[in-house]
Amino acid sequence: MNKIALLSLFSFLAISMMNAQTARQFDIDLWQKGLPNSNGREAQGYDDEKQNFKPSIRVFLPADGEKPSKAVIICPGGGYSHLALSHEGYEWAPFFNELNVAVVVLKYRMPNGNREVPISDALEALRITKKNSKIWNINPDEIGIMGFSAGGHLATTIATHAPDSLRPAFQILFYPVVTLNSAETHLSSRAGFLGKNPSQELIDLYSNELQVKDNTPTAFIALSSDDAAVVPSNSIKYYTALQQHKIPVSMHVYPSGGHGWGIRENFAYHDLMMSELKGWITGSLTKYLAETIRLSAPFPMPPVRVPQFPNRDFPITDFGAVPDGKTNNSQAIAKAVAACNAAGGGRVVVPAGNWLTGAIRLKSNVNLYLTENAELIFTDNPNDYLPAVQTSWEGLECFNYSPLVYAFECENIAITGKGVLKPEMDNWRKWFGRTGTHYDALKTLYTQAYNNVPVKERQMAVGENHFRPHLVQFNRCKNILLDSFKIRESPFWTIHLLLCENGVARNLDVRAHGLNNDGIDLEMTRNFLVEDCLFDQGDDAVVIKSGRNHDAWRLHTPTENIVVRNCTVLKGHCLLGIGSEISGGVRNVYMHDCALADTTYRLFYLKTNHRRGGFLENITMENVTAKRMQRVFEIDTDVLYQWRDLVPTYETRITKISDITIRNITAEATDAVYEIKGDARLPVQNIELQNITVGKINKFVEKVENAENVRAENIVVAGKKL
Repeated sequence: MNKIALLSLFSFLAISMMNAQTARQFDIDLWQKGLPNSNGREAQGYDDEKQNFKPSIRVFLPADGEKPSKAVIICPGGGYSHLALSHEGYEWAPFFNELNVAVVVLKYRMPNGNREVPISDALEALRITKKNSKIWNINPDEIGIMGFSAGGHLATTIATHAPDSLRPAFQILFYPVVTLNSAETHLSSRAGFLGKNPSQELIDLYSNELQVKDNTPTAFIALSSDDAAVVPSNSIKYYTALQQHKIPVSMHVYPSGGHGWGIRENFAYHDLMMSELKGWITGSLTKYLAETIRLSAPFPMPPVRVPQFPNRDFPITDFGAVPDGKTNNSQAIAKAVAACNAAGGGRVVVPAGNWLTGAIRLKSNVNLYLTENAELIFTDNPNDYLPAVQTSWEGLECFNYSPLVYAFECENIAITGKGVLKPEMDNWRKWFGRTGTHYDALKTLYTQAYNNVPVKERQMAVGENHFRPHLVQFNRCKNILLDSFKIRESPFWTIHLLLCENGVARNLDVRAHGLNNDGIDLEMTRNFLVEDCLFDQGDDAVVIKSGRNHDAWRLHTPTENIVVRNCTVLKGHCLLGIGSEISGGVRNVYMHDCALADTTYRLFYLKTNHRRGGFLENITMENVTAKRMQRVFEIDTDVLYQWRDLVPTYETRITKISDITIRNITAEATDAVYEIKGDARLPVQNIELQNITVGKINKFVEKVENAENVRAENIVVAGKKL
């Protein structure tokens, strides 16, 4: 073939491919480079009439629109022996397209006893849809899966077993096979999927009501109560499991109709079912997706919900606030917060200007909105932070001066906007110098916690105790948003999330260079995302804690499911610090794609001591660029600071440390790459260091004691692999 003919052929193929990708309806073969597995029927030749399907998808795109659409992968039913492609597949396209939802009908291969066959086909359909999302004008984070009967089993298998990168955003299930236990399953579907004599282990693994996790997607379930083919307990068990994991689920049980009605209009409740599904898609699902951030992590990370607030504003000026930088506006702000809460929520708006205030106490459903060029200036008069509130001091609960912005047992709360939180610091700085009376108070609090004295009796906001307040503390709160504001200095810890659940801190600009000025402390908190923040600190930047000693053992609440990404630290004692207050345990922490722009003592630091107990497990840092530090990575099990000689060891408990990973790190210079100082009574286990590149080392590469299974791979110093 000459060059001109060859170029013409390539041009024709390129144009054909482009047309296929942009047409409103088209088919795509799944495995154009060869099948990844076999059901043993490929040699017979593909034949739809014989239910020997060539794996493919048929794509139906909605009319062109500016807004990217959702998409749903549809898995028709058929008992894993055939496919009901019409009423459980193609005929759904007009309904979904009208709602701006793309439809991808999956023609999957029958398993013939090999479960991997339909699973791989479904995963490939998701992969292709995500890959083409930009061309097809689909939001890649809003691709769900839909299944009927055995196709419902395939859909729930993907929803509960898929890797995070391919996990669907939602699931729609019609009379699904869910369980595979003999008493309730559709036995021929189980035989097709697992073979005739599956082990109990396999039955349990693919009984998907047993596989629901916190990151399983939201669901719509529809069925008939008189279904004799796939008994309703399949759906009920799945519904119950989703509820137990606090996953939004909507189940619709119709009085009659049996099995297999799909979109057929002869189903007696067809119109009601279609109306309820439409309402769920346009209402609950759309709201859920708008509020939800789905995260990939080396552990099952639940979706993080971003709280939403009614479109109501309560300007503090309406309640008497004056922007002269002199008038204390505490009462005016408190009235605005109360009015906002009483109305069902909204924004308490701080306009541009300088607003002097004392303590601000938020309430549920309140978003404290700081307009650009607004400065909330907090007094440094301790009396403005009384009466004392339930808070904590370095991992011990007590009553102390109110944090400058405080919330207790609230839901749906936020601080947003481009304004500034800016405390006056003159008086607080006098308290930086810890005196004898301060240390006496520390000893008292430590002993009270050991003796389990009620928290309300631990009154620390008295005399010369000088327990400085946090700048922001949310205590026992749910559904939190911290977005876009600035912080300039802090009396103590800067942002403290204590015993909280579900939230986002993003786009923050935090600068505080006083004593104990951590950037953000997440303590006994779960399901939280920190992203796109700038930290410039006098102490650690991002800190994970879980309480101190007996107090934490009493509360028994680990910190878990934390993702930190795309953050920059200018200065700080460490980029990521775990501890030293970790007695409640820490697990499932993932920091990635962050940067150290200046200097730190340690990039990644795990610290504890023989009084702490607890555990540190499944913690990963990767993809970090850095400048200068003393250690890239360090574990120290003998960190006691002033407490070493201040108070006795009432009880010895050794921290279990295992499964810690640091990889893909680039640093200009360090004194040492890594140092691990474990405890001989319970050695550190399973530490992985991989792909660490350092321009210069000043002292040594590594020191390791009391550690087992430490794996270091591809450590490069000054261009030389060690």
